[in-house]
Amino acid sequence: MRDTRLHPESARIALRDVRTPDGTAVRDGLAAARELSAAVARLIPAAAQA
Repeated sequence: MRDTRLHPESARIALRDVRTPDGTAVRDGLAAARELSAAVARLIPAAAQA
């Protein structure tokens, strides 16, 4: 069975595969991924303390 967990390197590879003339979609995708990663990093310690 395929491992469906997100891995940072696989996310970077997937974003590199997105081709746009100006690269906007790739940059926006990277920014969204960083924001999501930061949000999850904040939630994990909070959940552990609850």
